[in-house]
Amino acid sequence: MPRTTPRRLAIAGVLAAIAVAATPIAAQAASPTCTAKDGDTIARNTTTRVFIRTTGTIDDGQDVRVYSCRLHTRTAILATRFRNDLDGSLRVEEAILGSSKYLGIMWDEETGTADATDVYLYDLSVPDGRFFTFSRDGLREGLQAVVTRNGALAVQDGGAVTVFDSAGKRVLAPTGATALAWGAGTNTVYWTVGPTPFSTVLAGRAKDS
Repeated sequence: MPRTTPRRLAIAGVLAAIAVAATPIAAQAASPTCTAKDGDTIARNTTTRVFIRTTGTIDDGQDVRVYSCRLHTRTAILATRFRNDLDGSLRVEEAILGSSKYLGIMWDEETGTADATDVYLYDLSVPDGRFFTFSRDGLREGLQAVVTRNGALAVQDGGAVTVFDSAGKRVLAPTGATALAWGAGTNTVYWTVGPTPFSTVLAGRAKDS
């Protein structure tokens, strides 16, 4: 009966190690990752991707789904799903990732009879996690929105800055405001009135009043 020498054992161990190391790589290549998920990316930061899938046609009604996923993972969470039966168009004007948890989407609705601009806030940690809605009749040229790290919302609409956080709704600038911005990774929002800069820290995630 042939004996197994230490050299043969060493070679067998190397081959086994190569096989074990190769298995996860092959499996990973065959499995979908967050980056490779089908759908159009509408927002992305260093940790999270948000993408939209639309099936069907306007004539027959469209099924719209928005997902989020952590980069380099294989699991996607459904942020929202709805049936688009508008006699017109519905499009994403802007998608804003306040953090890996909170997302804002500005939707433009155009129909044969009415137009509207809506900003919806979503909690990406739970499926179908919409928790706040800001809505304006009519398409709002120049409307700006920012979402902070803690899920608060600030809107500049027609020169007025209105914020929505855990303290409720507040108008911080009634007129003349421009250049609404957000300090990335913070809860601070910025704007200017003429040459004068302003800022404020928002308290917590927005709540419907």
